[in-house]
Amino acid sequence: MNREEALNVVRDPEFLRDLAGLNAMRYSDSDIYAEWRRLFPEGLSGERELFIERLRYRSADFVVCRGRFDRILLLSPQELREFCFTLGACIMGFYIRELVNTGELFRYRKLLGDSLFDYVYYFAAYAPYADDLGIRGRLSVIRSDEAEQAVLLSGCYALYRVLEDGSSSEILPFIRKKLTCASEEEIFGFFRVSRPLKAVKTARIGGLVRHCLTRCGFSW
Repeated sequence: MNREEALNVVRDPEFLRDLAGLNAMRYSDSDIYAEWRRLFPEGLSGERELFIERLRYRSADFVVCRGRFDRILLLSPQELREFCFTLGACIMGFYIRELVNTGELFRYRKLLGDSLFDYVYYFAAYAPYADDLGIRGRLSVIRSDEAEQAVLLSGCYALYRVLEDGSSSEILPFIRKKLTCASEEEIFGFFRVSRPLKAVKTARIGGLVRHCLTRCGFSW
């Protein structure tokens, strides 16, 4: 964890308090949480800079990453939005190829960067990500004026399905809080799905999530 990642965690006091609770639940019998409480007996008040430095040099001391995608918690809300947009662009590659407005194509290139745009535009059309998630039918009727919203919500939906299917269930409440760009109800409503959710194939999507996280600077 670098300093910027640590700042993302401590920027929101409520989030930090809840994350402390998660760590306490996972490792209540270890000295990791006990040591943090010794340094900060009053909870969140006080020595934040010391805490950030501690995270910077001993990253395992606080954010306990047990599941495959727990490190997503280190993204700020804005970074999480950008991550979901990138993920959604790959899922919607088959549609982005069909955008008729040249200006829109240039906008997507600017948002995604050349290398990712080339991947989406030239290769993602052949990847069955939308089929795996069971949302290709919905995406195939998207109007051009709602394409950007569909890209973002596709990424959000894929993230939820991957986390629900194969990661630490404890991090989902944190993701719901940090994913401020779209509520879970909005995401599921857009794709016309409701609980209990039908099973989807998440293996390829999980690989895509790891690919996009690597682009965000995370190492595996």
